[in-house]
Amino acid sequence: MVLSSNPSTAPAAPSQPKGAIIPSISQMMVSKIINIYKHLAEHQAQGSLTPSVSVNTGFSSLVRLCEENLPDRIVREVIASPAIRNIVPHLRRICSEGEFRLEMFWAEKLLSGAENDLLCSIHQFPYYGNYIDLTRMELNTLLSVSGLKRPPTKFAFLGSGPLPLTSICLATELVARGYSDTHVHNIDCDATAIDSSRKLVAGLDDHYVSEAMTFEVAHVANVDVALERFDVVYIAALVGMDVEEKQTVLKRIHKAMKPGALIVVRSAHSLRTLLYPPIDMDSLQGFSPLLVVHPYNHVINSVLIARRI
Repeated sequence: MVLSSNPSTAPAAPSQPKGAIIPSISQMMVSKIINIYKHLAEHQAQGSLTPSVSVNTGFSSLVRLCEENLPDRIVREVIASPAIRNIVPHLRRICSEGEFRLEMFWAEKLLSGAENDLLCSIHQFPYYGNYIDLTRMELNTLLSVSGLKRPPTKFAFLGSGPLPLTSICLATELVARGYSDTHVHNIDCDATAIDSSRKLVAGLDDHYVSEAMTFEVAHVANVDVALERFDVVYIAALVGMDVEEKQTVLKRIHKAMKPGALIVVRSAHSLRTLLYPPIDMDSLQGFSPLLVVHPYNHVINSVLIARRI
């Protein structure tokens, strides 16, 4: 609907039939979310969540809805809606698959040889700016809460995926600040993702960044992963698709981390919990809470930072 600033020329609003019920904002939001969900679920059923105009439009519309800063009352009404509660687990799985396919699509595109400068080409990734802003926010926050005069430089990233943008952003930022001892270890349970990301990083023009990263195929909930070497352990938002799974992962990680090390858990708040499962500080048993950040701008993920006791 186009709004006019001139009352004399603005079209009159259509009159509602007598007795008609005008949908509330929360009801309209629920309807929009359900429609997007059905659209994406149909693509998934056809095995076609690979990026396309239709798929991209669906995910972009969903992200824009989840970015809206609505009153808490409306958010609670939307999330509590039986129709939304019924689809949330499947919607998150769709988002997880869609994110993986998007990253794999771009990783394959970059590795195809069509792009000469990988680092510059990565900047074309649709959400690259989001990753830069999120990573800088996390890095500066880590520095503020750690009590250190310099940022930590030894990171493990669990759930790094086929396009390890956070790791690239971390390494690039720290190397640019002059920290040559930077090390970011990427861990993912998907061997294809690790193979793709290893090849991609090896092809970066900035050898200081590529040499700062290592890779490992592992599932943190089932096998031993050596985490005691790291100052900071990152948990991607899609590691554990519900609270129970996340708690299982966190218990395993707690045992593997050294005392005093920091954990960064990506989560979500408000309507963004439709995209990613939320987690709160009470779930971080064995960790001392330091800070929770809930962005209200284009950065989607919330961040929880705690110290391993």
